[in-house]
Amino acid sequence: MINHKIILASASLGRKKILSDLHIPFDILPSLIDENIIIADKPKDLVLKRARAKGQEVEKRLDGDYLIISADSMAVFRNQLIGKIYSKSQQKMVLRKLAGNTHSFITGVWIKNTKNHKEWLESMESKVTIGNVSDKDIEKYVNADDLSKYAGSYSLDTIPKGFNLQVYGSITNVIGLPLEILLPVLKENKII
Repeated sequence: MINHKIILASASLGRKKILSDLHIPFDILPSLIDENIIIADKPKDLVLKRARAKGQEVEKRLDGDYLIISADSMAVFRNQLIGKIYSKSQQKMVLRKLAGNTHSFITGVWIKNTKNHKEWLESMESKVTIGNVSDKDIEKYVNADDLSKYAGSYSLDTIPKGFNLQVYGSITNVIGLPLEILLPVLKENKII
């Protein structure tokens, strides 16, 4: 049941936490589309297309005036797109590739005010470095958490300190909902 005027079109725990930390009432209505069928030539274009498609799918199921917030994130390393990975063996492989290197983390955000039909579509990129990590530590991390929920097979909330993760740019972008994009829209819509 929808009780609030803000809809988060995502089941992401990170995105939920960012909105909750702003003390804004909202409802969660995850998109039902298969985002894997959406393709684009460039990572930035892909996250933007997916964010819009997810939000528009949710919009079709709503009746009334809402501010819909939708996002899509992925890691990019050496031109390889890394979204959510469901196999533990592949998660280990990805983390081995990322260890000791810097990769990009890109989030696309689509927001729509269904009352005035105004839309916002933006992306943000941060750089993330993971330190040199042993295979044993990677194995332990993969087995300790369900990493299939996270683009790039890691989460800022769960990654062990020994991974020496450093973010250059927006931390909330790496969580999945950059405040640098979200806050101006919330202010424009007189929500904060």
